[in-house]
Amino acid sequence: MHPFLLITYLGFSFAFLSIFTKVNKFILFIILLLLIIGADGLRWEMGVDWENYKRFFETNNMPGIEFGFKFYVLFLSSLTDKYSVFIFITSVIIYLGNLGALYYSTRSLLAVSFVLSVLPWYAGSMRQFIAMSFVSLAIHFLLKKKRLKFITITLFASSFHITAFLMILLMFLYGLHPFFTLMIFVASFPTVIIFFRYLGAMGALLEIVFASEKDFAARLATSEAMNPLFGTLRKVYTFSLPIILMVTNKKLRSNTTMVFLVSVSLFTFMMYFIGVNYMQILASRMDYYFSVLTFSFFIGFLDTQLKNKFNKCVLLVFVFSLFLVAHSRRTELDLFYPYSSIFYNTDLGRELY
Repeated sequence: MHPFLLITYLGFSFAFLSIFTKVNKFILFIILLLLIIGADGLRWEMGVDWENYKRFFETNNMPGIEFGFKFYVLFLSSLTDKYSVFIFITSVIIYLGNLGALYYSTRSLLAVSFVLSVLPWYAGSMRQFIAMSFVSLAIHFLLKKKRLKFITITLFASSFHITAFLMILLMFLYGLHPFFTLMIFVASFPTVIIFFRYLGAMGALLEIVFASEKDFAARLATSEAMNPLFGTLRKVYTFSLPIILMVTNKKLRSNTTMVFLVSVSLFTFMMYFIGVNYMQILASRMDYYFSVLTFSFFIGFLDTQLKNKFNKCVLLVFVFSLFLVAHSRRTELDLFYPYSSIFYNTDLGRELY
């Protein structure tokens, strides 16, 4: 895991350097991008579902897997029989998408460093994080008010991992008054309770809609080892500085993009609620969309909006502290809650669907 940690530390060092010098940030971004692609793309027998994805590539037999990823595997396996090449190309797509669209949209090395501090420990789940690459690009177009491109790219992302389809809902939240977004957020909790109460009866329908062999009802499980209070406090801490800045800064409050991103990120609390009470695996997968993806865009735009060097340093220290808190917990967490480090996980043959 040390190469990933070193790249993360280097990213925060670059972000700090960019505050006090006129260094070319794009060059620094390219360095980080090449390093993380090299570190992740050259791994072997590391990462969740290693044996599953390797078997998919070697046999082309992929029951219950989204058609976009099936075509992707079939296409690459027709070009090469080297799984190492497949891993490297997949890493290029994952990091170029998740980091490239973010940097292009925000020009923030701090936002990139935040993603670098989290993504490598998730990226073994390659279907979802290929989908994330396209969702990141879709968010960029949504913020540019190019809704047709947003819808098209999000639907394409859904062909790699069905969870991406739910991000279509972002289109209806963008530009909405904060009061109504807050009402939707509050209403989401009783809605979730009602949904999971009838999930068993809806199981057959969900299997048809999502994939023929997925049994969602059978995945209702949580861990007794969880500490809901501690987890909730971590999320409260995550939003402490952003909320303070939004409340005290009129310019930020009037920025539609900033309000939208922080509002959407708040739905991480709902995902945590689902994980604690109903479906740990699904919640941890879905939470990345809110706790990292949209939140990283918020960090990026906040970083560029702040002009005072002291305020920028405070934000950097705060984001770095988020990394330290998350990293301190990684060795104690089960698979997918959130995802264990790809180096700690040894469940290379987990049942994938």
